[in-house]
Amino acid sequence: MVIIVLAVVVSLGRKTLPLLHEYRAEVAQFVSARLGVQVQIGSVEGAWRGFRPRLKIHDISVQTHQQEPIVSAALVETQIDLPSLLWDWRLAFRKLQFTGVKGRFNQHEDGRWSLNGMALSAPQNSEFNLRDPLDIFLFGKRVQINDAQLDFTFRTGHATQIVLPQILLENDDDFHRLRLGFAVDADKKALTLVVEGKGDPRDEEAFHANGYLGLDHFPMEKVVAATGLAAWQHLDQGRWSDGARVNLKLWFEGNFAKGFALSGNLLAQDVPLKLPANLRLPERTQANISGRWQADAGWQLVLGQLQLHWPQASSPKLNLSLGGKQGEPLLLALDQLDLTAWRQLANQLDLHHPVLDGLATEGVLSNIRMRQASSEDGYFDLEANLTGLGVYSMNGSPQIRRVDGYLHTSALGGTLDLASDHGFSMHYPSVYHDPLDYDSAHGQLRWALDQPNKQVLVSSSRLSLRGEEGPAEGHLYLALPTEKTPTSETLMELVVGLKNSEARFHKKYVPYTANPKLLSWLDLAIKEGRLIDGGFIYRGSLLKTPITSRSMQLYLNVENARLAFDPHWPELTDVKARLIMDDSDLRVDVSDGLL
Repeated sequence: MVIIVLAVVVSLGRKTLPLLHEYRAEVAQFVSARLGVQVQIGSVEGAWRGFRPRLKIHDISVQTHQQEPIVSAALVETQIDLPSLLWDWRLAFRKLQFTGVKGRFNQHEDGRWSLNGMALSAPQNSEFNLRDPLDIFLFGKRVQINDAQLDFTFRTGHATQIVLPQILLENDDDFHRLRLGFAVDADKKALTLVVEGKGDPRDEEAFHANGYLGLDHFPMEKVVAATGLAAWQHLDQGRWSDGARVNLKLWFEGNFAKGFALSGNLLAQDVPLKLPANLRLPERTQANISGRWQADAGWQLVLGQLQLHWPQASSPKLNLSLGGKQGEPLLLALDQLDLTAWRQLANQLDLHHPVLDGLATEGVLSNIRMRQASSEDGYFDLEANLTGLGVYSMNGSPQIRRVDGYLHTSALGGTLDLASDHGFSMHYPSVYHDPLDYDSAHGQLRWALDQPNKQVLVSSSRLSLRGEEGPAEGHLYLALPTEKTPTSETLMELVVGLKNSEARFHKKYVPYTANPKLLSWLDLAIKEGRLIDGGFIYRGSLLKTPITSRSMQLYLNVENARLAFDPHWPELTDVKARLIMDDSDLRVDVSDGLL
């Protein structure tokens, strides 16, 4: 039965194909009606040899009803694969070749593109399937496009032309190859793409592909312009700049069952974007590229040894990773970020900001991981290890230095697990002349954004501190305003407790804002002694001219001390006493002493 049907089809085909030229007008009219455009065909040649019908269409053009050209081809040649058509009910070609293809695309004001003379279609809510492009390997034995010329007119009046000398798709049993290259205006080899595959593209386990993508001085300005970004810094009168070039070498291999891996390198020069006057993009960016994609594990792109170059300086090298998985937020990771080096780079580039200059951030962040988050969850979720982090005082805020630990935060709040074993320092310039220095510090700091009251609240767990005065325990609370107004001020509550120390260390904790006469008496009266236990509490403003009143309390329980109540009186020795200071009030209870 099949043989009879095949014989009938072959016989009819051999008789009708040579007559197609006489019906080219009817064919063009039929296609025009289906597509809503005007299709013109110069001539048609048809022949049937064996089981391979051949067709040549000369001078085919597609126009709008207003005679505006859309696309045209000087010649289309086809050789239909008859067995696939009859047995698989799948249209396939042993050969399909386009020659002299021309098309023009126009950019609209919203940045979208359309063929010349064609209206923009409404956006479709269809999902792209990564496997769909592999269908091209089933399209025919040999698909070829020669001498294609595509013209692009941008919304700014700029124009460019892409010339594709040849796009070639070859299929031979289980071997498949796609090769293309094109020129962009005068750049003859701007892009090269080669993909080779082995096996059935529909068999995810068996099919394996290798490929190479290369960009050679590719004009990035034209890519930026094609996106329709308003930030594109373009020249007037339709002129293109000579810079903004990208060189890329990228190799990839794998299949959809086991995933794909890629590697390569990137060198980009200039990016034509409008920026504020005090900002400058790097003149050169380079990086090594690696990455992977797996259906279950998601994707990852790594830019290794990423470095930015300006004429006067270069950035520290970064290892940047981007990754994600369907249905999960984007993940950004860095192995290390040297804040000190980047601040020095900003100074070299003469980039200044009052806040950044004032804080003068220093230290190193490592093992950085940041994920996208919803606005309710703080916009992002950041984790990092801190080494030697320091932030200087600004507008009454405290200064901290030599912070080691683990940070977990968002834009709305977070925690810092403090683990500084090589020194730690806090300084409150409006209260203390000198920093509160320690050999080590451990505990947890929590912070939260109080949006209604326009402030950031910081509180600590019990802090374990060790310094020259010995072991200490402490607690810290801060209210930091997020806006500078006549009524805004930074508030602090600091509590420190000591045991088995020396009485002279009271000087470290008593602020210079205390009553001057009281400060002088404390300095002169307490000569020496062993501190059994003691404590200090400060509550109030950190402004030099406070709006909110301050209060402070000091408690010292000493023994074997020397105490001079008055310069004109004899000193007491071997004193055992308790000293309690409450703001300007002072009480000293002496239980033992020698006169």
